[in-house]
Amino acid sequence: MTEPGDMWDKLLMEYMEGKRKKPSWIIGSPHYTGESGAIDLVETVFFIKEAKKEDVLDALRKGRMYACFNLGGEPVILNEFSAKNTGYGSIQIIIKGTQAPTAEPLKIELIRNGQIFKKFEETNDEWAITVEDNLSAGESRVYYRLKINNDSSLIFTNPVFAEVKK
Repeated sequence: MTEPGDMWDKLLMEYMEGKRKKPSWIIGSPHYTGESGAIDLVETVFFIKEAKKEDVLDALRKGRMYACFNLGGEPVILNEFSAKNTGYGSIQIIIKGTQAPTAEPLKIELIRNGQIFKKFEETNDEWAITVEDNLSAGESRVYYRLKINNDSSLIFTNPVFAEVKK
């Protein structure tokens, strides 16, 4: 469901087209693997200012969170994922995070409206990526989401939505 262009992106595009009132958010929950009898640790990580009930509920309503599958070792931490209008037809996407110094290279896919837009590989313990997206003449609204993985984590972010001035 989470691969680019799959079911989740179809639901998100329905929201973008006005066919759904609200977008569909990803939430991590324990996952039973079946064959091995193990339960995978999946967390929902919230982007909040303070650990208060009101802040958590607001983040839950607005999709300011991501699902992180712990594959062993120290998990990757996503500190920021945002998109902002920087001028007529231009969006700036910011991605920042950290990973363990001993981790395998981090693979990052920036997904735009259901399609892989950019791919990155990160080897630094702390990393920051800034991407500019110049929308075509017919576009005014877009969404971005991330798939991030290495040997210790698999992360799927909720989408961030952006509108441009024309």
